Parts: sequence; structure tokens; C-alpha cells
Amino acid sequence: MKNQRKMIFSKKVDLAEGKPEISVSHYFSFDFSKEFIKKKKVLNIGSWTGGYEMLICNYASKIISVDIEKKALAVIKKNLPQVECYKAYSHDLPFDDNTFDVVTLWAVIEHIPIGYELATLKEIKRVLKPGGYLFLSTMNKNFLSNLLDPAYWLVGHRHYTKYQLKKNAIRCWIYYSKSSKTWFFFNSAQCDIFLHI
Repeated sequence: MKNQRKMIFSKKVDLAEGKPEISVSHYFSFDFSKEFIKKKKVLNIGSWTGGYEMLICNYASKIISVDIEKKALAVIKKNLPQVECYKAYSHDLPFDDNTFDVVTLWAVIEHIPIGYELATLKEIKRVLKPGGYLFLSTMNKNFLSNLLDPAYWLVGHRHYTKYQLKKNAIRCWIYYSKSSKTWFFFNSAQCDIFLHI
């Protein structure tokens, strides 16, 4: 399979001074998911330097972080030694079936190579326990979001419509389980999906 592209960041990861970068979107993600992660085993795919992990470390019983950037994972290990970190691709996770209660994919799906979104969702389905939860966020595809996202124009940063996300989620989840429940939350800039398996 094709490799995922690495994200483009304005500042270099410096391990000596590296701290998890906590943004407004991390606080939103935490607030959106906190009632479902309490005392649960959580996999965060595309963790970068651990902003979300920093917020959930006192809620989840176990946190596992996956990213393709080794230096970013080293920042997590330095600041949050209790978090397990793995360098891996979202479409090829190094975990057994039915391992996690919750999987999060916060603003990551747009960085996966085109055509591998479904493979990633199937892999998430594989590692989620029956009755588990998936939280996913991405940029909402509309004129304003496209216009205001420089990465959309410069490096092909993708945005998704509700229909596109739902189509992939249904193709993956209905194939495996007819009892899936899906909720979508939208604003002008971001699209969020919450799936209960």
C-alpha cells in the first residue's frame, strides 16, 4: 500500500523542548468524546505530539497513540510515559482484532492517500471491540472551508461532505455489522462523525 503523506507543520519537532501541542480543536475533541472514554482503552490514530492524549490521560484507563512521525511520538513518550506509542499506518495497525473500546481519528482522514480511506475504516473496525466507538473529525467541504484552508490549495488537503463520510462509513460498518449507529455533527468548518458499533 501507498504510504500516508506526512503532515506539514510550521515548526520543527524539537525533542529537547517538545511539549504536546494542545489546540482549540483538541479541547473540542475531548469535550465531544469524554463521556465515552472514561475508564476505556483508547487508540488515537494520528496523534502527532499528544495534545489529545494530554487531555484524556486522567480519563481513559489506557491510551495507545499511533503516528507516522517518530519524533512526534518521542514527544509523547517524554511527556506522557504511560502512553504506549507505535509508528504505524492507519490502514495497517499492529494490533489484534477487538482490542480497543474507543478509536479516535481527529483531523487525520484527509491526510490518508486518496483511495485508502475505506481501508483505514475497515482496519479501525477490525481493532474495535464489539460495542466500541469511533470518533472521526475532518474539514467540512464547503466554499468557505476550502477558501480559508491554505493546505487545500497548496498540498491537496482534502475536505469531505457528510455524504462522502457516511458512504465510506456505511460501506465499512454495514458490511460487518447491521446494528451500527451513526451520528454526524457539522459546522461550517468541521465535520464530525461518531459511530457506535
